[in-house]
Amino acid sequence: MLKAYKYRIYPTKKQKELIEKHFGCSRFIYNYFLDYRQKEYAKGKKVTYAITQSELTKLTKLEEYSWLKEVGSQSLQMAIRLDSAFTKFFKQQGVIKV
Repeated sequence: MLKAYKYRIYPTKKQKELIEKHFGCSRFIYNYFLDYRQKEYAKGKKVTYAITQSELTKLTKLEEYSWLKEVGSQSLQMAIRLDSAFTKFFKQQGVIKV
């Protein structure tokens, strides 16, 4: 038998704003590095997690992306975990065959 619990949170306005910042920054980082990986793949280069991690560090130090420092670095690092998606894509594990 499996049990499940549901929890509901009631964040304050300040907490809600911070949660939305985390989601927004994570979405931006994911899309940014997805585009970065696709461009590098088109050039014939393989991009690893270590490379994207070092690029993320460089990106957060740029003045125009200083707003990324408002959220925790752990959320941003989890957003660049594209390795499993790319691996599954190239192994075609995620493709439904008819």
